[in-house]
Amino acid sequence: MSNKIIDHEVIQHLLFHKSLSGDAEDSSRIERYIEMVKQAESGEHLTIDNPFDKSIALAFELVIQQKLDPWAIDLVKFSSLYLKRARKERINLVVAGKILYMAWRILNMQSHDVMVNAEKSDNGDGGEDEISWGDLAIDEWYSDDETYSYTKMVVDKQKLPIIEPVRRKAARRVSLIELIEAFDKARKEAEEYQLLERLRKKEKERILREARSRMKGTVHEEHFEQDVEKVWKRIQQFNGRAIPFNALCNFENKDERIATLVALLHLAQDRKIRVYQRRFPFGKIYVKNIT
Repeated sequence: MSNKIIDHEVIQHLLFHKSLSGDAEDSSRIERYIEMVKQAESGEHLTIDNPFDKSIALAFELVIQQKLDPWAIDLVKFSSLYLKRARKERINLVVAGKILYMAWRILNMQSHDVMVNAEKSDNGDGGEDEISWGDLAIDEWYSDDETYSYTKMVVDKQKLPIIEPVRRKAARRVSLIELIEAFDKARKEAEEYQLLERLRKKEKERILREARSRMKGTVHEEHFEQDVEKVWKRIQQFNGRAIPFNALCNFENKDERIATLVALLHLAQDRKIRVYQRRFPFGKIYVKNIT
């Protein structure tokens, strides 16, 4: 089967789903996918600067070059091919690994929802849960959790830690549109997460500036270095584990709480620790030694 036939099948697959689309936004998104297929055919996708769009375009290229059936894609085979291709093109493996991981989680969640909704249908209780970076409990692109381990395995070229989505293996493979939609959703989640990280960073810098300004000429200023040293010693006792902010001070004592927070911001600025929230803006504050 030639690539031209595969290209035609891929485009027909996308056009079929476009014909089923009920709104302009979905149609526009599928049109963008079709354009990516054309770019993949001509090699133009390799010049795309945006790492997320490039990762999606790479998926189309793989389907075309490897002659994969757009109606029944083997996820394990696709994932292996995808990461090999990402290495070859020197695409940011952290981004590629994250997007692939997130796409798997989305597809797995969708499969789980189908199973749960089917079980609940008799009671009329259903609904689809949304999955986000917050649900994955990550604080940065590289963090000490399962997604970090996944990406590290990708970078270190270890065996892919892939688990088949619930019931997909037994029931059916995933279609190209499902896979690309999962990639696209992962891209959007990642962009939103990066925006929140920038906002967090700006807010942290603002709080630190204000705190230092208020401390000038006060008793707190005289004890600032001692506070920093005391908090740093407490953090080191946790041996690199994530620490809830309230475990580092008497949270009920306002002065101690403020002094500890200022010390943490100082240590974060010195790149000794990472301060983050798993759910912004009202989630618990965590601290992690990164030295």
